[in-house]
Amino acid sequence: MSVKLRWLGGPYEIVFPSGKVLLTSSSGFAPPITYEDLTRVDYVVVHHDSWPATGGLAKLVEKFNSTVICSHYVGNRLTTEAENSNLPYRPFAELFYPIDESNVVKVTAGNCITFDDFKLEVMKAEHPTRRPAYSNKLAYKIATGKEAPPGITLAEIEKARPHPALTREVKESWEKLRAVGLGFERGEHLNFVVQTSDNLRIYLSSSSTTGFMRHEIAAAHCNILIGVLGGGLGEGEPEEIAEYAALSSAEVVICPGSRIFGPEVQMEERRQIAKHFAARSKAHFACDIVPGKWYELGVKISNI
Repeated sequence: MSVKLRWLGGPYEIVFPSGKVLLTSSSGFAPPITYEDLTRVDYVVVHHDSWPATGGLAKLVEKFNSTVICSHYVGNRLTTEAENSNLPYRPFAELFYPIDESNVVKVTAGNCITFDDFKLEVMKAEHPTRRPAYSNKLAYKIATGKEAPPGITLAEIEKARPHPALTREVKESWEKLRAVGLGFERGEHLNFVVQTSDNLRIYLSSSSTTGFMRHEIAAAHCNILIGVLGGGLGEGEPEEIAEYAALSSAEVVICPGSRIFGPEVQMEERRQIAKHFAARSKAHFACDIVPGKWYELGVKISNI
């Protein structure tokens, strides 16, 4: 029995042999994938409280009657806070809230829950601190043709780029988010291990790659490691991420790199991680994964 995987540009879509579908996030789709391409979503795992992780959740639940798996902090907000939103921003808030309590499974680190198609282990995690790191510096180099000087700030990197990541539309969205009380990476941060019926262990990561996370990934004993390692803003150095991935002992590692600075930065970051990973492990690093394409997962990844 095989498990299928499709990268949606941000989230991953995992299809179990029964046909049931697990989604690793509810927003952040990238071309050629759109929200309308989803035909079934039975489960959504939510790593933390931020709009990239929770945007569109309410629409998914309404359309597919999905089960949302999240921390108690996130679950309490999703099920109760729409009615408390500032009235002018109520339509925007309804992208996130409300979700019926019956559609939410609230978990905490250490929980192990059995669903029809898989067993879910909930792992403690932490989000990276915001810092000018590899992908930021790489974006600066691509934009200016120069190495980023020591001590450069995120604001200086952003200013140097001809197409800033923080566009006017993004900044306006942030203002709306603040108005409806949505923050970034607050509350408990979680990673997940999905164990299939044939004991394939898939680690879903959206966290830092340093500190106690090194112990957590080594103890998970996973076959497949999937996620944006080092955080969605690319805050881990390639060597750091490669070492973390190698500690997992996974046979397959799927790490697309940070997408906030565009495909050119993302691809170069992925190549650098793969190079450092190859020096540490004989496992397969899926450097060529393509958004929208279906893959078959096992102790190796193959095209469908």
